Amino acid sequence: MFALLFCSLSALDLKAAKCSDLNGPVAALIKSGPDAPSKTPLILIHGIQATTDSSNVETDNKTWAEFLKLIDAKDSQLNGRFSVYLFQYCSDRVTVSALGDKLRDLIDQKIPDRPHVIVAHSMGGLIAKSYMGRTEHIRGLWKGKKSGETVSALITLATPHHGTPGANDPITMKKFVPDKFEAIYNAVQQYYWRANKGSVRSPLLPNRSDLRWDNYDGKLDSNSNDVNTDLAKSNLAFEPYAAKLTAYGGTTAATLSKFETATLLLEMKLGGSKALSEHRLLSFANIGLVNGLDRHFGDADGLVPLASSLFCKPESSAMIDPFLQNYLCFSTSRVRRFETGSGGEVAAAQLPEKNTLSIFRSARGFDHLDMLTHADVLRYLIKDLATMAPAKPGKPLVKTTRSPEPALTGR
Repeated sequence: MFALLFCSLSALDLKAAKCSDLNGPVAALIKSGPDAPSKTPLILIHGIQATTDSSNVETDNKTWAEFLKLIDAKDSQLNGRFSVYLFQYCSDRVTVSALGDKLRDLIDQKIPDRPHVIVAHSMGGLIAKSYMGRTEHIRGLWKGKKSGETVSALITLATPHHGTPGANDPITMKKFVPDKFEAIYNAVQQYYWRANKGSVRSPLLPNRSDLRWDNYDGKLDSNSNDVNTDLAKSNLAFEPYAAKLTAYGGTTAATLSKFETATLLLEMKLGGSKALSEHRLLSFANIGLVNGLDRHFGDADGLVPLASSLFCKPESSAMIDPFLQNYLCFSTSRVRRFETGSGGEVAAAQLPEKNTLSIFRSARGFDHLDMLTHADVLRYLIKDLATMAPAKPGKPLVKTTRSPEPALTGR
């Protein structure tokens, strides 16, 4: 499927986002492979900075390559059940809420009146939630209906549902930074959030400000201009549809030896962020996000705290069982956790509460990129999509009743 990703585009499909042209389209809905009325549209929404220019659309959307391979496999449980659409957008041009409006417009134009499923990575989940909670359809049979009513299910992968403190102004976060971690926190801010690795590093642009902490837990000064009040409003608007969400969240190790830390700092000083692989850069960023903020925001995947990616409520607590290492996340959404530790999948009897569908642990853990590409994460994603009963044309998908889940073994 990926090799044929754009071989049969309609005239509308060719109107891709052209990010180098500030007057060009800011978003597009690209059909991947054949469609049919009997299929359910599956819309994939990438994270920030994944699309650059329509001159190389296939490269821009390689984000989903591993997932698309699994869908296209002959023995896939999803083969023939979904028609895949890629929501492509230019980062830093307009706000998340404006991108949610664009998504609504494109759905109304290209797949009107068809219930659909959304899978989104990182900031893509914020766009999906804004679409569901803050927009109404403007044409067809759905005209005037809230977009959340027409989405059958939403799965988010490492989405910062509450934002991430990494995106906030360092002055706002200064009170959390211990003296011994001040140097590394400042280095992470400089090289990951502010260095010239794409315009996302500028705090003055849209999307960067969309990622700031929404202060759901009251840790920031409520009067601060750095609180993401718009994200808080979007979350409130999404509440009626929270039961349609399955939120995937990960954590990766937040400790490195002094030698490893010194090596990373030297590599970044000599070559900037280009000198590091994405996984090593995320390891470094995670130290700043977790230890650099004195663990006030809990474990994270390098960019997003677990409490944010799982869409936890304020009453969620720290470790409730030191032996099981179970963080308790109160959420009206269903969650899947991917963490550091050992033993693979945690037994169902040891899951902390009913909305936690699974916990999977590995020694290295799962960073922000792993939450999109790692084989263990994708197996659960395929499994969740496969539990959705096929829909008749014009009818929404129906989730099967939850039953005890068998352990997933192997790769």
